[in-house]
Amino acid sequence: MQMVKRHVVLGSSSRRVANPISEHPVQVFNDPANLEALANANWYDLQIFQAVAGANSFREAGRRLGVSVNTARAGIDRLEAALSTRLLMRSHEGVRVSAEGAYVLEVALEMQSAGQRLQAGLGNNLVTKDAELRICCSEGIGEFWLTPRLASLQDRLPKHNVALYNDFNQSEIHSRRYDLHIGFSRPANPDSIVRRIATLHFMMYVSDAYCARFGEPKSVDDAREHRFVVHEAPGLPTGLPALFVGADAVHELRVAKVNTSYALFQAVRSGIGIGALPTYVRSQSSEVRPLALPIQLKFDMWLSFDAGLKSSIPVRTAIDWLTECFDARRYPWFADRFIHPDAFDAALCEACG
Repeated sequence: MQMVKRHVVLGSSSRRVANPISEHPVQVFNDPANLEALANANWYDLQIFQAVAGANSFREAGRRLGVSVNTARAGIDRLEAALSTRLLMRSHEGVRVSAEGAYVLEVALEMQSAGQRLQAGLGNNLVTKDAELRICCSEGIGEFWLTPRLASLQDRLPKHNVALYNDFNQSEIHSRRYDLHIGFSRPANPDSIVRRIATLHFMMYVSDAYCARFGEPKSVDDAREHRFVVHEAPGLPTGLPALFVGADAVHELRVAKVNTSYALFQAVRSGIGIGALPTYVRSQSSEVRPLALPIQLKFDMWLSFDAGLKSSIPVRTAIDWLTECFDARRYPWFADRFIHPDAFDAALCEACG
């Protein structure tokens, strides 16, 4: 049999085709048992397979999906195990779709097309995982702001589980495993619907316990002699200390490092050092207060979701809930313009008329 290097022939009359890598014939993946296994396969793993097949690369597929290369490899391994067949052929040139993989890819694309047609219908309940609404957001806003309000979303979706995942990594936040994504980076995926949902403003915060020990800095130059707490985690800016005191003095700073937003808040509250916290923290605690330093940071927060879910009732319900959670008329600290924490009460009175 002549080796087939690039093309695989599929069809009802073709029961055996040439393997794209070897010269040995393989069975086409279309008998009833195999089709049943394909129907029960994990859809997320099928999405990974489509991405790898389209990119001929695990790394590039992971980049397109916003997942690590190990996550992409694990998805393919699970799918191959579930279907008891080899879908991809690995070589030093990259990966190629096997003959059976080509058939699986064809069916997976048909399934995706059918799913998109279903999602286009009004009044559907489709979500990424059956009967579970999944939201992924940046860790700090998830811990401090959304989690305490999660019960009201559960009340609105009595037939669904509600899952709120927190992450620092912006690529992970925008993974297709979730129905809704809230992060600091605007996704470039053309299949996503994106809108700015809030703006976060940051200031330097301190506690009375710290000031009792070390005094209160009155200027940026004065701050160079003080202690800082820095939040370090994947996906977060690494140059924040330079914004505090200038790049020339970063090496002179005395810094404590933490890797979660909650730990940062606790470190500042406990008097360990000065830290950059969102202005809304003032509405959560009276144990920390902003310093009168000319240092302010501003980050837009972006809400995104797959366009195919725009008619999903659970997704639309969650969007309404999130819109209320970040309503700048009720919560002025999420407005685009900066409002000093000392003026929050006045801003709330103004918004209420």
